Amino acid sequence: MISKEEAQYQACKGLLDNDRNMAYKNDFYGLAKGKEEYIERLKEDLDWFDGLIENETRIEKDTLREDVLSLLHKKDFGSASEILVRRIEKNNYIYTTKVDKASETWIYSNGVYVPNGESEIRIQIRNIMTDNYNDWIFNQVMTKIRTDTFIESNEFFKDSFTFEIPVLNGLLDLKSLELLPFDPKKIFFTKLPVDYVEGETCELIQKFLEDVLSSPEDIDVFYELAGFGLIKDYIFEKAFMFVGGGRNGKGKSIELLKRLVGSLNCSSVPLSALNCDSPFVSKLFGRLFNLAGDISSKDLKDTGMFKQLTGRDLISANRKYKEVIEFKNYAKMVFACNELPRVYDYSEGFWERWVLLEFPYRFVPKNVYEDAKEDKEFMKIEDPYIIEQITTPKEMSGFLNMALLGLHRLFKNKIFSQTKGTEEIKNTWIRKADSFMAFCMDSIKEDYESRISKKEMRMKYKSYCRKYKSRGVSDMAIKVTLQEMFGVSEEYSSLGIGHQEWWWTGIKWK
Repeated sequence: MISKEEAQYQACKGLLDNDRNMAYKNDFYGLAKGKEEYIERLKEDLDWFDGLIENETRIEKDTLREDVLSLLHKKDFGSASEILVRRIEKNNYIYTTKVDKASETWIYSNGVYVPNGESEIRIQIRNIMTDNYNDWIFNQVMTKIRTDTFIESNEFFKDSFTFEIPVLNGLLDLKSLELLPFDPKKIFFTKLPVDYVEGETCELIQKFLEDVLSSPEDIDVFYELAGFGLIKDYIFEKAFMFVGGGRNGKGKSIELLKRLVGSLNCSSVPLSALNCDSPFVSKLFGRLFNLAGDISSKDLKDTGMFKQLTGRDLISANRKYKEVIEFKNYAKMVFACNELPRVYDYSEGFWERWVLLEFPYRFVPKNVYEDAKEDKEFMKIEDPYIIEQITTPKEMSGFLNMALLGLHRLFKNKIFSQTKGTEEIKNTWIRKADSFMAFCMDSIKEDYESRISKKEMRMKYKSYCRKYKSRGVSDMAIKVTLQEMFGVSEEYSSLGIGHQEWWWTGIKWK
């Protein structure tokens, strides 16, 4: 059996010898210079060379199949499968996790490793064996390939090349901004569906962000967030909450981040589901972003896992029908909500992890905008096709450049551009999530010898809600909050004939 290179050389030489129009090229290419150089120069010049290679590959497959069938006929099953194993391992980069149960075979494809190795190998064997393919042949080959390509799970899944990421046109160094060729020796699981084009801009995305966010500083933070999501480390222990009423651009902004990194590189686990017993934690593995839009205002009581996920701690996570994996999360936490959830964790460790981005404008159809009687300061006309307009290949390449600029600004400043401190974020959150608790923080203090009438408190609380445009809570919620914060008790007393009143004892006005 002749080599692939020999077959290519003979075929090319034969075509040149038989084609008078090409005959003058014989001396130009110089057959005496060697086959490899000859073939490479043909690749650069001949339009039909790709088709020629496909033809030679088909001939090679036919020869290989005949060799396998001959060995099978001789009942030399080991040698028959070994030929196929050598062919597949020569043409592919493959790793198989070394575990007794539920091992996975990963195969290299266009810059990244994907977990459908067995399916791809099955297709390749089928292409070689054609009508002679069967599951017995596949199992014989697959067993050998698994054994040949074993790698320890911790070694395979470790976070290497933190500051490099595959894009459509190569391997991008996030620090030097150098575009390198793909390298199968570097193990990556994620790839951006974007070309890196140095100097490209994104005027439409910039205009969109100016329309939906409240300040230039928030726009800078959004670009920094996009760049932060590209690195496989949680070096800045921050999570992001997009806050605002409905129809205000939060969902479109999340979609923009998703299209930058690709939907397969994102998870969407809600904040309330991030707890120690959650089966969803494993979905964060290998993702660049966790983008959870429109989370509920359900109370957030368990924040331990959230702190671990944003704190570079080692996480153990169960995977259905697969081995338990241990990993350090680098999926950047991004949530969106109309109403912030009530939080029972008042530690600095929780509040200092948050960056709040407010989306103050409401986008409505043109006719609604024109007919609106109220103040239009925070109202804008919607564009139902905006996401398609701002996510063209050109715009996304420009967005990548702005994300990289934001990342480098983050490296330099070591802090996001937003200037809100921990205490301000805490107060903003509480005021939006629990209006009565905010009212208590602003208006009430503990005093065992004092009391406040329930009627007076309800009246002042209603005025407070009107002032801050907050939604009120029930009488039961008021009671629970006062008991938790101040340990109050209820008292009923008479102020004279026909005048009785209920009181909260143990508190007074500030």
